[in-house]
Amino acid sequence: MAPTLNNDGDVLIVERLSSRHGRIYPGDIVIACSPQNPNIKICKRVIGLEGDHISFHPNVGSRKVITVTVPKGHVWLQGDNIMHSQDSRHYGPVPFALLKGKVWMRAALLEWPFLMEEIQKIVADLGHDKAPGSDSLSVSLFHQFWDTHAPFTLAFFSKFHRWRVIHKGMNSTFIALVLKIEGAAELKDFRPISLLTKKFC
Repeated sequence: MAPTLNNDGDVLIVERLSSRHGRIYPGDIVIACSPQNPNIKICKRVIGLEGDHISFHPNVGSRKVITVTVPKGHVWLQGDNIMHSQDSRHYGPVPFALLKGKVWMRAALLEWPFLMEEIQKIVADLGHDKAPGSDSLSVSLFHQFWDTHAPFTLAFFSKFHRWRVIHKGMNSTFIALVLKIEGAAELKDFRPISLLTKKFC
């Protein structure tokens, strides 16, 4: 994806709801499982959606032009470094089910570790009733027991700064059903909402 993304130093923040709900559009950068090896993740740009006609040169310097129609349930992915990218020009349209998320933000490599004062200020600025987790506990817990939570919170941010890794569980999502009417008896009487397990900062 060079020059848009760097091979070393860029941290990508990826959200998964768009790919799960079909909200992917041409121009989006996505993370997907490689059609050639599902154990490998690829980062490419969406060029076309189902029904789109895509024209491309099969090889660098080739005058031949191939035109394909993206089939239903697929997307066409290409790298921005078009001269050196293995993408849909080589393995064809990618099934939508292989998309794992859309790149929401790029963050440059953090040069300095987080300071306790910075973290404490951010937590203090959050509303007491914000960001309830799956255990129904909100930010007010951090406010009330900051002295207890502070070392663990700093360790979390320090680990992220050093390894650029967030525990897989932090991206967990679960569905909760909210009543639309009293006396709900059927699935249509509920409204599903997605709840994300996140550490907000």
